[in-house]
Amino acid sequence: MSLKNLNPDEQTVEICLEAVKRDGRTLKYIKNQTLEICREAVKNDSVAKNYIRDSKLSFI
Repeated sequence: MSLKNLNPDEQTVEICLEAVKRDGRTLKYIKNQTLEICREAVKNDSVAKNYIRDSKLSFI
């Protein structure tokens, strides 16, 4: 399942966490980027930091 094909309403925290654990760069398709999701994405792939939209989370 690809996140870019999911409605934002279907992007649960659990689905998004699992996606970024597999590929951190999928963060770019996540509409509701929580601190937990962003941390996990960057932990998986440091390039994911480029996809963090909220400047309050950019300290990760």
